[in-house]
Amino acid sequence: MPFSPDHSPDCSGSALAQKLNALLPLQPREIDVLTQLEEDVEPVDSGSAISNRKEMVEACYTVRKGWFVSESVGPTGGRAIPRIHFPGDIIGLSNLPYDQTIYRVVAKSRGAVCKIRKRDFRQLLGSYSRLSGLLLCVALIEQTQHEDRASLHLRNYSMARVALFILQTMDRLKLSGSHSHDQFHCPLTQMDVGDLLGLTNVHISRTYSQLERLQLIERNGSFIRILDRQGLCDLADYTDRFQGLSLDWLPEG
Repeated sequence: MPFSPDHSPDCSGSALAQKLNALLPLQPREIDVLTQLEEDVEPVDSGSAISNRKEMVEACYTVRKGWFVSESVGPTGGRAIPRIHFPGDIIGLSNLPYDQTIYRVVAKSRGAVCKIRKRDFRQLLGSYSRLSGLLLCVALIEQTQHEDRASLHLRNYSMARVALFILQTMDRLKLSGSHSHDQFHCPLTQMDVGDLLGLTNVHISRTYSQLERLQLIERNGSFIRILDRQGLCDLADYTDRFQGLSLDWLPEG
C-alpha cells in the first residue's frame, strides 16, 4: 500500500493522524478525535526527560515534534536504547499493561509532546474500532522492525546494522514528512546510535566512514544523505515494513 494519497485530508492538527493517514486514509471523525487528543501541546527542551523509570503510569505521549529515546541503564552503568521516537509516534504504549514505567524517555532535540491519559485510551478503544486496529497494526509493524534489528545483531555485522538503522529511520520519518527527499537530520550522537545498535561509538564512527567510502551515504554535520538506497538495502537485506501492507482485516469504523 502506498503512502498518503495526493488528495489526503488535513491532518495538520495531529502528528499521529498524519502518520496513520499515510498508511490508510482516515475518516474525518477519526482525524477529529485524534486532533482533540493532541490539543494540549507541551514543549520539551533537548536533554529533558519526559518520564523516568519506575514512575506511576498515568499517560502516554504522542510526539508532535523532535526526536526522543527510551533508555535503560544496567547495574554496571551500561546504557541501552531499545527505541527511538519520531513525530507521530506514541511514547509509552509498552507501559500501559503495568503500574510503573519501564524506561526513561529523553528528548534528543527540541521537541513537543501531547499527553494522552489512560482514560482517553479507554474511550478511543471503546468507540473507534478501526483506529484501534490501525494502532495495533502500527505496533506490530514496529515490533517487526525491532525483530529485523535483532536478527542483524545475531550476525555481528556492523555495516549491516548501521545501514538498517539509516533505512528504518528514513522510512519511519517519511510517514510524518520529517525528512527531505533523500536525507534527514539526525540529532543522535554516535554514542546514542551505538547504544541502540550494541556497538561502541568508535565502531559507529568507523562504520559511517566505511559507508561513505563505498559511496552509500554522505554526511554533512548531523545530516545523513542516502546516495545509494539499493546498495544499503542489499547490505542490510532490508525490507520496508511499511510497504506491501494488507489492511483489509481492519473494521470499517
